[in-house]
Amino acid sequence: MKEKSLAEKLIDNGIFIITSDINDKSAHNLIFALLDYSASNPEKEIKLYVSSGSVDYLNVFAIYDVVKSLPNPVSTYSIGGISDMSLVFPVLGNKGKRYALKNTLFYFSEVVGILGEGQQTDIEILAKDTMRTRIAFESILSEATGKSVEQIHKDLINEVKLTAEQAKEYGLIDEVM
Repeated sequence: MKEKSLAEKLIDNGIFIITSDINDKSAHNLIFALLDYSASNPEKEIKLYVSSGSVDYLNVFAIYDVVKSLPNPVSTYSIGGISDMSLVFPVLGNKGKRYALKNTLFYFSEVVGILGEGQQTDIEILAKDTMRTRIAFESILSEATGKSVEQIHKDLINEVKLTAEQAKEYGLIDEVM
């Protein structure tokens, strides 16, 4: 019998890792693994370990929506640094189950669209898409933290940086470990 890899052993125990290396393939693999685990263990806790920077917003929203749709209790453990759209990941945990190690840093950063060359209509479409993304991102953080959308928007524009203790006060996490 083939010995399981470390990744397989972690998943068997409901432990999933989210890093900045999320691309379409790794996001889909994570989603499939979460769905498979949940189907077999709908009442067991899912533990998400997060250390992530800038990632594609489509993958962020896909992971967010899938995790929020699962019946499992979910806990999150922020480690290292969390920035940009990845700020969505720590708030995936159920209230009371959102943790961070004491030296974790949280970096707010404004949602950015990439405006390249193109016709005016192409640029307008991209601007509207970026606006929709920003509104969705700010709404998720607002709902999770209890802060107003306006406050979230201001903090993203000002690129606020928080320690784990400050993130707890802010409402991004519940406990510092």
